[in-house]
Amino acid sequence: MQRLEGRLVYAASDLNDYLECKRLTELEALVAYEEIERPDSEDPHATLLRRKGEEHEKAHLERLRAFYPGEVVEFERSENSIAAYERAERETLEAMGRGVPIIYQATFCDGQFIGHADFLRRVPVPSDLGEYSYEVVDTKLGLNPKPYYIIQLCNYSEHLERLQGPMPQFGHVVFGNGEEKRFRLHDYLAYYRRLKSRFLEFVADAELERGQANQYPLPCKHCAICPWNDACERKRRDDDHLSLVAWMRRDQIAKLEAAEITRVEALADASDDRRPTGMSAETFTKLRRQASLQVRGRTSAQPLYELLSHDPGLGFELLPAPAQGDVFFDMEGDPLYEPGRSLEYLFGCWTPDDAPEFRAFWALDRAEEKRAFEELVDFITERRQRYPAMHVYHYANYEKDALRRLAQLHSTREEEVDDLLRGEVLVDLFAVVRAALVISEESYGLKSLERFYDLVRETVVKKGDDSIVMFENWLLNGDRAILDDIERYNRDDCRSTHLLREWLLKLRVEAMEAFGVGLPLRSPKSPEEPCHAEFLESCTKCVKRHDEEREEARRGDLERSLLHNVLPPQSEEEYEMMAPDRRMRYLVANLLAYHRREEKPAWWAYYDRCENVDRLLEFDKDAIAGLTLRDDISPYNVAKSMVYTYEFSDQPHKISPGDDVVNPRTRSRAGTVLSIDEDRNLLQLKTTASLEAARALKELIPGGPPSTKVQRQALARIATSLLDGTLAAVHPATYDLLANRDPRLFR
Repeated sequence: MQRLEGRLVYAASDLNDYLECKRLTELEALVAYEEIERPDSEDPHATLLRRKGEEHEKAHLERLRAFYPGEVVEFERSENSIAAYERAERETLEAMGRGVPIIYQATFCDGQFIGHADFLRRVPVPSDLGEYSYEVVDTKLGLNPKPYYIIQLCNYSEHLERLQGPMPQFGHVVFGNGEEKRFRLHDYLAYYRRLKSRFLEFVADAELERGQANQYPLPCKHCAICPWNDACERKRRDDDHLSLVAWMRRDQIAKLEAAEITRVEALADASDDRRPTGMSAETFTKLRRQASLQVRGRTSAQPLYELLSHDPGLGFELLPAPAQGDVFFDMEGDPLYEPGRSLEYLFGCWTPDDAPEFRAFWALDRAEEKRAFEELVDFITERRQRYPAMHVYHYANYEKDALRRLAQLHSTREEEVDDLLRGEVLVDLFAVVRAALVISEESYGLKSLERFYDLVRETVVKKGDDSIVMFENWLLNGDRAILDDIERYNRDDCRSTHLLREWLLKLRVEAMEAFGVGLPLRSPKSPEEPCHAEFLESCTKCVKRHDEEREEARRGDLERSLLHNVLPPQSEEEYEMMAPDRRMRYLVANLLAYHRREEKPAWWAYYDRCENVDRLLEFDKDAIAGLTLRDDISPYNVAKSMVYTYEFSDQPHKISPGDDVVNPRTRSRAGTVLSIDEDRNLLQLKTTASLEAARALKELIPGGPPSTKVQRQALARIATSLLDGTLAAVHPATYDLLANRDPRLFR
């Protein structure tokens, strides 16, 4: 946003700022009117993002220069004046009139909006220019479409419509991984025009007092890179705003404010009769308890905590017994290492039973990432053989997600990682903290918890974003001292995880004394341990396991036979150059493993839900939680089953009538959903469960992925035919497909 020749001039980025935060729009308008100055605080992470975006744009420019030698017209950014922008637009239009294939940094100016499109590309669609026209191509670091990408495409395309006559049919985005995706603009223009209209009305009607914005600075995702963030946070603290309460959502703030509860202290002191309309008693009690503890913590010399009443299967019951060989694990990654693909560059392990206690697995490039990952998994696997009861502790889900992703990305150690997951070797202490206690902190991050067990950090790196910036600085200057400081930071994180586990074990004893209940520690789980020591034909689990093991062994033998003397291609070009028979064997071998790999994410999501039951209500739209059996509605019989009626909390969910659902606490089938009344928040469940089991049911989740047994067996038959040389005769259509031949017609 700029003020030129006495009027405000906007850009597509201003529309996106308005969409993110209306206060930001007000503040930028005040800057344009020279009523206030923009804070001079350059955020290193924002600077890094901008540099990476420019590198991605330049890389795409180089590809276009190579593809269109001598046919890419490039412009420099114009000066900040209406005359300069109009002159730059005339130069852009002149290049369009010549029909050049690619225009880089085209400028638009209609007197109200200016724009700088990354690229314009000529397409064979007639326009006022001739038998061609232009479409916008934008470069973005992300891997998936985002609303602001589309808004920019629509804004630039609107300018193009003014210059060439017809509105472009499509806009294009080149994502961080080099993939290009096109968007049919007609699908988005109504939304864009409505947004633009509302933005212009807002700016025109804004009653901006001198040096002051009127919209309240509610926190949002944009705060992380916004220059006004410090000022907005000071405002929230001065007002004791409800957004300071841990776990507080924006919609909950609105409900509390409607009930005239606007400050943290007011919420902390609120009586039950002040509960807002539309907020459950459970949610109100939870938020009030958190606010109360935070308020008391402000004047306390020591941080405060309160233990939560026991919820079976959660909290302290997620803790295993301490064992020799336990590992405390933390990772460092750089999400900006390559466009669209991160580098996991440091795997740290704190092993209090060893000397030295800390072990670091470094990976400073992509090849080393695979090696370091393999070394880490081998280290944990070998350690588990020596110490069968050991566990790997971490905080929050990043480490588990990264291990699963790396196993698939590098196609290595997949079975070993699956074994760790099935054996529940990984223990997320964040899940324990969430369900076991309340603390007097505004955040439940690991750094906030360290106040309770006195870990003092002395490194330059203080938080995860700092380590990303510092690693990128190392990539530029190679200063070894930077890596040393990152390693010390990672070591502190690992050691902190260990100290947190020790503190939680002490609190567990305190909780058992306070609530008079037993809180058993989780027993080590051996996924290899069968239901019977020896195969039992009368046991359905034994038979199923035996059949699965036999089929898996057969598929493994087929894969090895197919890949014998076949080197895997390292690029698309190498794949095309492979001999036809070797290419077919390589393709079929990979198809044999397709279903196994494809269903893993679905199983991971299933087990994540089972391990994070307390987060289903607020964070999982595929589940339904907060269920309470309606004792006043009598159950009834249907086909040897009972139908129970449950009331559930307000929440978005995707559970539908007819769905077979699972109880995540017992990981067993719960029954079938018969009906859902969204108006009265009632759900009917058909189940064989007893009344006692039905009353204990609190959540429902979808089951695992559908069975692919038939498809796997069909692929195994194809592989067998390929190996014995009968595929062309037995399955000619399949043979033609694998050989990339034209289909043959048989009479």
